[in-house]
Amino acid sequence: VTVTAPAVTPNTGYKQKTGAAAWDKALTQKFTAENTTITAQYEEIGDVIPQVNTDGSDKPNGYVTVKFKAVNGSLEGTTTYYVNGEKEVDLTNTANAITKKPDIGYKAEGSWDKSLKAKFNDGDVLTFTFEAFSDVIEKIDENTKKPDGYVTVKLIPTDKATEETKAEKVYFDNPKKE
Repeated sequence: VTVTAPAVTPNTGYKQKTGAAAWDKALTQKFTAENTTITAQYEEIGDVIPQVNTDGSDKPNGYVTVKFKAVNGSLEGTTTYYVNGEKEVDLTNTANAITKKPDIGYKAEGSWDKSLKAKFNDGDVLTFTFEAFSDVIEKIDENTKKPDGYVTVKLIPTDKATEETKAEKVYFDNPKKE
């Protein structure tokens, strides 16, 4: 005899196993006069799950959608996640794994506008703001790095300059600023 499996709704953070592992006993068997209990089997799915389907059809029950965005740059990689909405979750490792690409005039360093460890709500957005470089950076020595996208400006004094001002000066300039 085959027993029809009931529909089960797992608690947040779990999913029912599939196939033969879905139940602790076979649904098709010869049942005896004794009472038989067949129990659904579950596995943990984790507190942070990357979104795969942009329509949200892969969002587990009880999870909320959290998005990562950027100001003065862009983020590459997965930036939308499903997060267990029933407890505090730490997204620090998730945020650190996202590639950060600053715009010209900005450093790869920056900060998030909200705590990465919280009980999140559906639709929360965590925004990374890139730190700005100065628009003009004087080259002090060989350790002074020219930011990506900046142009080099070299000031060469003439022979009419005083001894104190005869040295060449090099600056890195943000071409997007006046």
